[in-house]
Amino acid sequence: MKKLGKGWVLVLMGVWLIFTGQSAWSADVHVGQVVVTATKTEVEISDVPQATSVITKEEIMNTPDRSVAEVIQRAAGVEVTQYGPVGAVALPKIRGSESGQVLILLNGRRINDAQSGQFDLSNLPVSKDEIERIEILRGAASALYGADALGGVINIITKTPSKVPYTRASASYGRFETQEYSLFHQWKLGPLAYGVSLSKEQSRGFRENSDADKWTVGGEVGYEITPESEVKLAARMIQKEIGVPGSVTWPDPDDRQKDQNTLLDLSYQGKITSRLALNFRGFHNNYRRTFDPGTRGFSAGSPFLHKNYATGGELQTTYAWGDAHLLTGGAEFIQDRLNSSAIGVHEATRGAIYLQDEIEIAKPLTATIGLRYDSHSIYKDQLNPRAGAVLRLPGDTRLRASVGRSFRAPTFDDLFWPEDAWMAGNPNLQPEKAWSYELGGEKKFGDLAFFRAAGFYRRVEDLIIWQMGSDWKFRPNNVKTADIWGVETEMVFYPFKGLAIPLNYTYLYPRDTSTGEPIILKPKHMVNAGIEYAAAFGLKASLKGRYVQFYVNETTTLNRDYFVADARVSYEFKVWQKLKGEAFLSLTNMLDRDYQINEGYPMPPRSLSGGVSFVF
Repeated sequence: MKKLGKGWVLVLMGVWLIFTGQSAWSADVHVGQVVVTATKTEVEISDVPQATSVITKEEIMNTPDRSVAEVIQRAAGVEVTQYGPVGAVALPKIRGSESGQVLILLNGRRINDAQSGQFDLSNLPVSKDEIERIEILRGAASALYGADALGGVINIITKTPSKVPYTRASASYGRFETQEYSLFHQWKLGPLAYGVSLSKEQSRGFRENSDADKWTVGGEVGYEITPESEVKLAARMIQKEIGVPGSVTWPDPDDRQKDQNTLLDLSYQGKITSRLALNFRGFHNNYRRTFDPGTRGFSAGSPFLHKNYATGGELQTTYAWGDAHLLTGGAEFIQDRLNSSAIGVHEATRGAIYLQDEIEIAKPLTATIGLRYDSHSIYKDQLNPRAGAVLRLPGDTRLRASVGRSFRAPTFDDLFWPEDAWMAGNPNLQPEKAWSYELGGEKKFGDLAFFRAAGFYRRVEDLIIWQMGSDWKFRPNNVKTADIWGVETEMVFYPFKGLAIPLNYTYLYPRDTSTGEPIILKPKHMVNAGIEYAAAFGLKASLKGRYVQFYVNETTTLNRDYFVADARVSYEFKVWQKLKGEAFLSLTNMLDRDYQINEGYPMPPRSLSGGVSFVF
């Protein structure tokens, strides 16, 4: 680690000395940024009672990270369990949660499936070019979003068409024949707005049978009924085929997987009066996964097909009651259906109502209280409250506190896995439940620096654990309780205009209350650091490092810790009038570290890629 530390310092100093100039830039902590995920209303991020991070479109495009999953894991408190190669499963976790305890939203609507309770970020049906920002809400959020928002919420928000036509075309090529191509276009013509996107990604992979081939296509059309109301129709689809190489212990040289996901949305949002707003969304998800275990390897057997459907809608109203209250209320209904050759056909319905009040108690003090009631056709009804407060102090200082209850629903896999010689589901499972507490604050030091910190505690009960019973079969049961507490810090330094140094650190202590011991394979320390620079003449450079240390024991094979550094340099140039271009080089795992994020699944070695994009 001493050699590693010296090398990192030298690289940082080198970047500092090489690049000089002045330009504006954006860091990963944004004072004045408006967010919607924390309250379902537009609120300045500094006035949100829970820890929230925003990743902007500039950061997404300028990062050396290849995927949205890698971009997200640089936020404080976030870990993404990745299975290695391009296109492989990538599951986000927040503050020591499981991936099924994190709700993933696309433009405010849920995309987790009912079979696994998760969403694989490698199947996200949008390209990086389309994303306006990513909002990450950490902590309990079931009072607004219901099931699966136990650890937090990740909301991926796409760009909105403007009156100026926008077109972006890009192409890149890198090690292991990894190629990406994308085309994105948007325009607002009077009351009519539209957008279309097409992207292609493929790679032969760095392990045997780890190739990937993915197409993504999408489109939307909106019509402005009045200056303050709009109706919109959107459709997105992803089609992907990957090799599934398995773990290094149990390799699978011929497993193949195909995914085809389709998302449909019809929405309306508008103001009825100056104080009353109405939003409606109807949606349909169609997820299809085919898995062929081949004839060799650990998983050899019969192929299977999973088809997941979710159809639902949400109606939300917002009313400004006097000058001190902003009331938000709504109702939601979803029907889930699974048709699986392995599990069978199963259906469930769920409905919910919720109410929230954002209260200005006094000029420096605001509070948010909310309550949501969820009813489900299989498990018991759930009632989840939440309360939070923000105190504004002189000198650009904020103090915040929050408390809330949340839950994760048992999945179709948990409930209905067919009984065989080894495994069986449990239709009597109840949701996992948790109370979460947070206390934090932030401080802005003029234009020089920004600092944010939070301490948190979460107690999770009725954890669903698959374990062997007296009949030697694995079944899920509500048997475990865990305490998770920790500390997060975020800071950004601006030594001079054009240069920013972001840094965040998270400490976690996840404890199994039955043994009093830490829960293994969870992260203990997570550090993200970087340096980003933009020169006035179009040159940009970024260098980012990530260090993670895990809780392990004598039997685990996961590396105790890892450090990875990535770099990107780009140059913007003008081709002709409104036609602009950018060329870039990106180097990931630049120190060529041999490491794992998920036990048994090695991550890619050092990889260099380059590309060009044009905007007009």
